[in-house]
Amino acid sequence: NLRSLKLISTTKAGSVPYGVFVDSEYAFITNNHDLLIFDIQDPQNPQTIGSISTGVTFNLTVKNGSAFTVGENGLFIIDISDHQNPQKLGALQLQGNGKSIWIEDNLAYIATSAGLEIINISEPARPSTVSYINGGPARSVALVDGIAYVANRIKGLEVIDVTNPADPQKITTLPGTQSAWNIHVHEDYLYLGRHQDGVDIFSIKNRQSPRLIGN
Repeated sequence: NLRSLKLISTTKAGSVPYGVFVDSEYAFITNNHDLLIFDIQDPQNPQTIGSISTGVTFNLTVKNGSAFTVGENGLFIIDISDHQNPQKLGALQLQGNGKSIWIEDNLAYIATSAGLEIINISEPARPSTVSYINGGPARSVALVDGIAYVANRIKGLEVIDVTNPADPQKITTLPGTQSAWNIHVHEDYLYLGRHQDGVDIFSIKNRQSPRLIGN
């Protein structure tokens, strides 16, 4: 009942939690020190079952039995097939502090304090940089049909053609979208959280030219 929300449990998630990803019966949370793994089969009694040191980590995603975390220490690729004993597979220092990550095929698209960085993760033990656009403080990224949408904290919503990941091309920056902070894409709509300026809603039926339809 979305009109009557009720807190059903609370558990500690370390010093300062930043990112969360829920996968079936498990929740993965990053904080100032670690990646924590919670068993949430009983939502009223979540249990910490595993952890691994990652330093200050702002965001993560989980795919194909691996967790991909980004933060002040760069990118970590972590084997989580054994939830109680996660193991680092590989790592890569980024051009800036990692803020958000999107996985598509064998590539990781990472919003960092330096811009958009594209990383080859086909060999988890040896991730390598494919390319990057030094565009300033990016906070979030989402990918749709070869177009990367990047929330740049200063410039706003950036639209970047990444059909050739080795040579990404910036298409445009949407005017009036400064303080861009977080992106969520659903079907043909993009929702842009803008810090203290609310949420902008764009139609992205034309992938290269988002059109503002609400705020």
